[in-house]
Amino acid sequence: MANSLSFNTLIPQLKEDVTVKEWRRLFECAVAGLADDKARIAYIPFAVQRSSADTKWALEAIKKTTLRQALDELEARIDGKKTRLVAASEFFNLKPASEISKDSELSAFFFDVLEKGAAATVPHDLVMLKFIQFVPQASKLFDGCEADIKPDMTEASMVAIFDKVRKKLSKNNVPESAASHVQVKQEVFYSGEDRVPQWAADLRNQVEGIKEVLGMQETSSEAASSDDQAYYSNNKAKKSEVLKNKLCSICSKKNHSAENCYQRICAKCNGKGHDKDNCPSVYSKSYRKKPSSFKKKSG
Repeated sequence: MANSLSFNTLIPQLKEDVTVKEWRRLFECAVAGLADDKARIAYIPFAVQRSSADTKWALEAIKKTTLRQALDELEARIDGKKTRLVAASEFFNLKPASEISKDSELSAFFFDVLEKGAAATVPHDLVMLKFIQFVPQASKLFDGCEADIKPDMTEASMVAIFDKVRKKLSKNNVPESAASHVQVKQEVFYSGEDRVPQWAADLRNQVEGIKEVLGMQETSSEAASSDDQAYYSNNKAKKSEVLKNKLCSICSKKNHSAENCYQRICAKCNGKGHDKDNCPSVYSKSYRKKPSSFKKKSG
């Protein structure tokens, strides 16, 4: 009776609402102190407190040579066995639900990778590479652990690398309560006049003055721009209206003035349609009237 009580206290029971996958790690820890795998395997049927069919599967499982093989057999029979392809897909597609920022998240992901790696039967070095892949500063951490990551490494070595990674991340992370946070003087944001220091009051007055000047300049600029535009539009409209109704003094037609008339006479060459300032002729009208004198001079 004493042995039964001791057994029930130390060995976790596999109940109906618990999967072998969840239970087996606790069972492995409980029987770790026994002499060998043969002694550990012998306790499996006593721990399976389920249906008669599950108990019979437990008796089949203890025929395996190692504890791991026995628990794998029990898990495959009770929980349902995944093919290696499915298990490998789950392992290689594994990633944390969110960015790892806490020790608890780091630990949870580490054990998840170990479990998925064991199910997929991948080498231990791939398991550790999968773990480091999603750890902050992964490349730097890998450089420090590369020599220890080997295909035949033990689970103890894997845990040692986990501890090394966690230690480095703890040094790099700044605690939330660190004194390095920027401390802003609360009095600057205090609205009561009796608590505002003189330098802050002077600065505030200067800022308000600058805002006021800038506001006045902007208003004046906008008003001037608006007035100029209105004057130009009105002046243009008035000018168009005058030209529309006024007759040209040269040709007696509307819509233009004498200065722009196509019949106006050039004072330089007596030609029509242009002014002397824009005259294309190189000779003045005086030379045209007196060709003989022009020849005499040029001769």
